[in-house]
Amino acid sequence: MAHTNLWSSENYALGYLAIADTIPHSTEGEKVLLELVPKTVRNILDLGTGDGRLLSLLKYR
Repeated sequence: MAHTNLWSSENYALGYLAIADTIPHSTEGEKVLLELVPKTVRNILDLGTGDGRLLSLLKYR
């Protein structure tokens, strides 16, 4: 079975972003991430494994 990277499709990524806030417990997970990463951190390695949502939250905070 061939694996296809659906994230390379703009429509797929936008579809995810449209429902991201409705995914059960996502808000709780994001809150834990923000609690665990020190506010004084200067560098974060982004492996490019998602839509950048979590990195954006960290940068905003």
